Amino acid sequence: MATGTKPAELRELSDPELVERLREAKAELFNLRVQGATGQLDNNRRLQVVRREIARIYTIVRERELGLSAAPAEFAAALEQAEQAEPAKAAKPAKAAKPAKEAEPAEAETAEPARAAS
Repeated sequence: MATGTKPAELRELSDPELVERLREAKAELFNLRVQGATGQLDNNRRLQVVRREIARIYTIVRERELGLSAAPAEFAAALEQAEQAEPAKAAKPAKAAKPAKEAEPAEAETAEPARAAS
């Protein structure tokens, strides 16, 4: 049975290591798809395992972006440095409001004479 990487193992990795794992998993998924298309795929289950591993990596990256998971110390330190080094962005001036389109005058409805049923 093919097994993927556990989330706890992935959470211990730094950002560059996660990116490398993601790149490797995507390359493996591509190769597995090619093998499947040519009829050379030995283990169909491996496709599902690799797709789930990619999803786990994306989930951990997103958790770190939102600050929902405890990141390794080096990631936290790098994040603090990036926040301090980033200068405050100047507020952009608001765009000028466009004038509203003028409403076209309603055309008088012409009533057609009722036709007699023959």
